[in-house]
Amino acid sequence: MFKLHNKENFIKDLLLCKAVITNGGFSLISEAVSLKKPIYSIPIKYQVEQEINAFYLEKSGFGTYSKEINYNDLEMFLNNISVYKEHLKQHIANVNDIYYLLDDKIDILVNSYKVPSRIKMALNMKLAYDTLIVSLIRIFAVRKKLLKWITLTSYIENKRRLFLRLSTIKNIVIRK
Repeated sequence: MFKLHNKENFIKDLLLCKAVITNGGFSLISEAVSLKKPIYSIPIKYQVEQEINAFYLEKSGFGTYSKEINYNDLEMFLNNISVYKEHLKQHIANVNDIYYLLDDKIDILVNSYKVPSRIKMALNMKLAYDTLIVSLIRIFAVRKKLLKWITLTSYIENKRRLFLRLSTIKNIVIRK
């Protein structure tokens, strides 16, 4: 169903929708991913960041994109919603597993202070710290990939802006 933008109902509509059709903007795509909503993206032309977001959206299996909306691509998207939902569930489960693991290890650390034996406490703390370090390494590995992607999109966007500035300066020089 198509609706005009309404701030009050937007969140409710997003929670209740079956899927999302949007441009390639990062905010709505990330909100849809966190809500496990499949996404059909139509990036704005010449917006490199949106094109990269749409590419990774499809590569991750969370949805698909096309340069412009058309019947065949939309029909393919609608026919594959269940596949996209499954990929989204797996993604959310993997992220949640890391947080649950961290919660458990923090509980071990907190509970180890309640044990009177210093040796037992030291062993529990070492186990908790070791596991916490492994968990943090996993998180940083995921974040490192995300940062590379964000850095790449920022780099490309900055180059595009510089090009636009230079072309504006060139036009000013030519006009004078």
